[in-house]
Amino acid sequence: MSEIKLPQRPSRSLKLFAAEEDWWQCGYVYSEERGKWYGSVWDAYADGYLEAVKCLIKAVKRNELSTDTFGYPIFFLFHQYLELRMKEIIRSARILSGDNSRFQKGHDLTQLWGECKKELKGLEEWKDYNERDDEARQNCLTLDHFIREMNKDPQGQSFRYPVDREGNNLLNGEAVQALNVKNLATVVEWVSMELDGISTGISEARDAQAECRAEFEGESYI
Repeated sequence: MSEIKLPQRPSRSLKLFAAEEDWWQCGYVYSEERGKWYGSVWDAYADGYLEAVKCLIKAVKRNELSTDTFGYPIFFLFHQYLELRMKEIIRSARILSGDNSRFQKGHDLTQLWGECKKELKGLEEWKDYNERDDEARQNCLTLDHFIREMNKDPQGQSFRYPVDREGNNLLNGEAVQALNVKNLATVVEWVSMELDGISTGISEARDAQAECRAEFEGESYI
């Protein structure tokens, strides 16, 4: 029998939050001041979770993970991406429209998506899906469906803990028989494309608005 090689005890001198010469093995820490070239710190957080989801899905497809417990972190990371991206969309849309409402709180994905649609209706001037072309209507209906699917509880704890604060199971065995990563992979690619596209569109509109404002203010001094 071969001897099991145990991991070496790490030196207590190792710093978990310090930069290394091997910078590609360190995650950059973004902030509103340090992340301007990226887009925003919200983009950095959302993209970080999305990238981790995609990497883990690839590992599942290559059968690299040793147990079938990988569904919990993968579904949690995608849930976190959805929450962050939708909060970023709401925040950015409100800035564009001049709305100084308070930051959108909560983990309920369906509520956040409802707020996203409320902002989009104002910016794009439509009241319901029937006013949109068929492609846009089908896209919205598909986003509605999968965001509801991912919203297993309004507090967003289903993939983080086995039970709630009262000790009740968070994932019902009848409603959730498996965490289907194979199907999630398809959903991740399409949903992230759609939501990131919405985010990019609002960001470009904000840039254009800022550019026009700067030109107007420059002309006013002439």
